[in-house]
Amino acid sequence: MITNLLMPTESKVLLIGNGVDPSGNLRQFLRSAGLEIASAATALEGEELWRRLEPDVALIEYELPDRNAIDLLATLKAISSSTPIIILSGLAFTDMSAEAVKAGAEHFLNKSARPEALLTIIERCLDNRRIRRVFSPENLRLEELQRQYIEEVLYQENGRVEAAAKRLGIPRSSLYHKLKRYRMAGQRRRAG
Repeated sequence: MITNLLMPTESKVLLIGNGVDPSGNLRQFLRSAGLEIASAATALEGEELWRRLEPDVALIEYELPDRNAIDLLATLKAISSSTPIIILSGLAFTDMSAEAVKAGAEHFLNKSARPEALLTIIERCLDNRRIRRVFSPENLRLEELQRQYIEEVLYQENGRVEAAAKRLGIPRSSLYHKLKRYRMAGQRRRAG
């Protein structure tokens, strides 16, 4: 079955740690941006939710009641290595940020970062994850890569066939032919 990247499902964000969003404003802001949010106060609760929900991205407070985020990171990456993790801390973090990124965190940020900035980083993490999945080793057949690349360009062009054809460097009629062959529709992605 062909996955339609033009109509992505609501992305799931897991927040771990009470300090990630003490006021609830970030949670509300991310929901208004079309993201599904789940929260856990401790590393243990976070690990349980990670296994049950299979989030698309996680924001983890560095200091958790039962362990630190870098220790939790190793556990979570062993379960799902492709899910991006963003670690948030209120501390000065030069050495910790290097350690976190080395351990597999996508980003290490100050937890006072503005919600708009966090949303931009989350969106980039989600885009990068989707691109890594599209071009994963198990999809290396040329025909499948071409189909997935066309889907990705259509997604980035918000389903506009003419703009996608121009980016692909092919006539619009050729793109329509490929869409028909791959049973894809040039539909617009969900606004969000």
